[in-house]
Amino acid sequence: LELQEGGSAQSLAANGGFVSFVLFKRHVEGAKLETAVWNMLSFYAFISFHIKCSKAFWHSRMRLRTDSLLQVLNRAKKEPFGKKEKKTASGRTFVRKDQEGA
Repeated sequence: LELQEGGSAQSLAANGGFVSFVLFKRHVEGAKLETAVWNMLSFYAFISFHIKCSKAFWHSRMRLRTDSLLQVLNRAKKEPFGKKEKKTASGRTFVRKDQEGA
């Protein structure tokens, strides 16, 4: 709400977001203060770590997917035409008649 009123157009159009924390007095009383401060200071590192891990995971998934698709494409390639010797069940070789002119 505050950003829509006073924020610049460039910052509002960016591909990102904002996180706001609400801290009450009960969150920072006594020994809880150190924990609350540590959580606030380490939040950026926590988010950065998880974003990097998810990017690495999705990239490895994409690499595996492209490898499998390349295997399918390679299996679908036709063999080049030309004289190719074939063998019969008895072991004799022959050249097919329709391939002689190719």
